[in-house]
Amino acid sequence: MKALFVFIFIVLFFSQSKSDIRYLVRPVFVNTESPTFILRYDYQVINSKLPTLVFLQGGPGAPILFQNPSFLPSEFNILLIDPRGIGQSPILIQDPYSTSSFQIASDVAAILKEENISNYFIWGTSYGTVIGTILSSSLFINELQIPKPQALILEATVGRAFKFNSLDRSHENTIGLKNVTSLIEKDLPPNIKENLSNLFTSLNVSSDEFSHFLISILNSGKTLGISKLKSYLNKSPDFLSKEIKFKFNKSNQFFSTKAGQSLSTQLQYIACSELINLETFELTQFEFNFLSKKITNDSLLRECFIAPKKFNSFDSSLYQISETIPVFYFIAEDDPKTPFFQTLYHFNSQLNKNSLNRIFLLNKGGHAPFQNPEVAICRNLFFTLLAKNNPSLAAQETLSCLKNLKLAPNPA
Repeated sequence: MKALFVFIFIVLFFSQSKSDIRYLVRPVFVNTESPTFILRYDYQVINSKLPTLVFLQGGPGAPILFQNPSFLPSEFNILLIDPRGIGQSPILIQDPYSTSSFQIASDVAAILKEENISNYFIWGTSYGTVIGTILSSSLFINELQIPKPQALILEATVGRAFKFNSLDRSHENTIGLKNVTSLIEKDLPPNIKENLSNLFTSLNVSSDEFSHFLISILNSGKTLGISKLKSYLNKSPDFLSKEIKFKFNKSNQFFSTKAGQSLSTQLQYIACSELINLETFELTQFEFNFLSKKITNDSLLRECFIAPKKFNSFDSSLYQISETIPVFYFIAEDDPKTPFFQTLYHFNSQLNKNSLNRIFLLNKGGHAPFQNPEVAICRNLFFTLLAKNNPSLAAQETLSCLKNLKLAPNPA
């Protein structure tokens, strides 16, 4: 009888699942005769008459297959992809030329051609905005002969490579190092700051473990980060010490696995060449000391010093998006990874803008503000109107909705 229940559960589970994992054989080195790899993607077709939403997750190096994100709209067919070298699309050849943003965008274009997708929208978040920008650029569309997307949604936008110089610091750049000291000094209430200064001495953890703990919390943004810190400050030192050590060891263990090493490689090949401009790198003494410690969350910058630079730094001004494609930007003021200046740079770098292009600046929400449950009603409204091919009304109603939730007093 137990076996029968298990069988029924499995049948029901897979019958309700929308996932449809497919694959495409792709060359490791695009546009050349080379070894191949299997690119796997999930194309969830609800109705062939519906438009398709291509969701491009962040990273670089984040998988998405089998994760079934709950924030994706139901009015679209959904395309999810594990990019080359990651998750279900591993590449056995570890070569600096095997992975670049252009190659990842080319893989997405190949899927669009394979599935004959012409009516589609792109939603990119964080690093996914880089891929979305390349895919939507006139240069790329003309070169690869793919249809234009109906609209481009960019969340937590990367406008150009981070320079880590005095200019970026003036914008409170927090990528990689997360600028923990600045966040603590500027953003934390005095009572929490005082408790935090006494907390480390009461814990049985190393400075590396404690730094990793702070980074992981503040990485979620000012509002949520402070809320998390308050909850942790109420824990006993013994409990908190064990929790910090557990999270630190778990993170280190991941980067010692095959998946973690693959992610590290992807970070090196793309992040160190395209997302960070090492030619303008200026380290403070604190950061130099910080990087010398092997803190997993900061491996990106530490590894960049030894990674080969094979590709040009990303700059959205080099990828002009057709003026027929409306671009909608969603960014939160407390985003700790892609500060607002990145969105503004991308917006201003597009010389021939669509008249509907708009920045939605939310007063909170962290690094992925449009995915948060708090804005679900506005997000659903936006995509419902977008699916009906009414981007103008989608923008107007979404702004009104965000205002009603007191999340966006004004468009940027």
